[in-house]
Amino acid sequence: MTQTLGVVIPTSDESSLRPLLTSLAGEPAARVAQVVIVDDRSNPLPDIAIPPELTSRTDVQVVRSWGRGLPAAANLGWRLCDTEWVVFLPTDARVTPDWAAGLTRELTAAGTRTGLSQGQGSADHAGHDADSPWRLADLAARKDALNDVGGFDERYRCGSRAAVDLALRMHREGWLLRQDARQLDHPVPQPDRPAGAIVQERCMSDDALLRHMHGRGWRRAIGAPRSRFPWYAGTTAAAVAANLAAAARGMGLPIPRRVPLVAAGAAVASTAALAAACVIRPESGGARSWRAAAASVVVPPVAVAQRLRGELRHRVAAAWPTEVLAVLFERDGTLIRDLPLNTDPDRVQPLPGARAAVDRLRRKGVRVGLMASETAVGAGDVSRSQMRAVNEQVDRLLGPFDTWQLCAHPPDVACSCRLPEPGMPRRAAGDLDVPVNALAVVGHLGADVTSALRAGARSVLVPDPSTTDADIAAAPRTAGDLGTAIDLILRGDVP
Repeated sequence: MTQTLGVVIPTSDESSLRPLLTSLAGEPAARVAQVVIVDDRSNPLPDIAIPPELTSRTDVQVVRSWGRGLPAAANLGWRLCDTEWVVFLPTDARVTPDWAAGLTRELTAAGTRTGLSQGQGSADHAGHDADSPWRLADLAARKDALNDVGGFDERYRCGSRAAVDLALRMHREGWLLRQDARQLDHPVPQPDRPAGAIVQERCMSDDALLRHMHGRGWRRAIGAPRSRFPWYAGTTAAAVAANLAAAARGMGLPIPRRVPLVAAGAAVASTAALAAACVIRPESGGARSWRAAAASVVVPPVAVAQRLRGELRHRVAAAWPTEVLAVLFERDGTLIRDLPLNTDPDRVQPLPGARAAVDRLRRKGVRVGLMASETAVGAGDVSRSQMRAVNEQVDRLLGPFDTWQLCAHPPDVACSCRLPEPGMPRRAAGDLDVPVNALAVVGHLGADVTSALRAGARSVLVPDPSTTDADIAAAPRTAGDLGTAIDLILRGDVP
């Protein structure tokens, strides 16, 4: 492992990337050895354009995470780096000429037990991250520390909350955390719209997960300021009480007139105070602060709704990384020899290690499923009875399987299950009653891995002669054979 930097850029907006990529081209190649761009658009078109001046001096790789969110995109990126340190950069910034040199100095001074180094962001660009000392922006992480804690928890929707959770887990495992002085350059101010303040309250859902994972004192432990949620909850409760009391009076119930008036007054006063806080913030000014103040009217109920949603969603959340509870194997080329248009059950031949692999998983209590594309059935080249006979033979040789996922749609019919679409892994998780991120897909083609990524499942690629170099390079985890794939799954080393 080299001492140089790997840069990971998780992005869902390819249009804002060029200033950052152009600025990275000016950094010495001796310091920035790798740049991994993780395209997290659910429809990754058009392709991301890479400036030639960057590709000519640095190893650049573009991979896709198919809209799984920034934490999942960040995980995919750092696992493809072979450097000691990985730094995560936002798309709306650019590095300064001395950024890499300054970062290298800070990391050299950090010591071998330092796991995280956080650069200092601009308050004008922090958004909801302004209340968090840890952000998924100019965050440098030691790869050994990331491996130690399993990377970012992909259940978080906000990058800042995923970074806070990562810092808390690293600290618990004995890694040191640093707040360093380096800064990025933000040449283009972020647009500030009233809707933006509302969207940022999605982090309230993540706060519920942080509380479940790290207790009520997580803010104090990480040095974050106190939450505004009690303020939001009080404001919302007062508004709800005012409306209920007014409705009750309208129905003739004996509610004193002053009750809805007092509750409404409390709601208005609290909202006004929240708006005033937005206006007088020292880091905000002019029209930007007034737009934030305007959004204050709807922010409290939105924040409360998001928090309640998070409490319900994460009420039984397990520690990250979650255990693999089920494995979905691609049939042809992974468990049995791939014989196109085979209709003879006697020709079904398990690949070496297939029986041992599925038996090991079953002994460990892991559910086992199988998926296959049966396009030949949809095209009329193979009958359904012939397909059923072949699959019954597979089940006799390697089964029983807990779920079968088959796509038999005609080739000219758009469907959600034909690989690399995510339908089969998602259906398998539903059939087996496991979270989709507790399902691992094992296959030999890039389409198998892409289907897993798009579904939110994990994956292991087991290459064979038909696997392309591009598929191998883009896979989050590869194994030389089925036995090694099962080793990775059973010890939880499957992203």
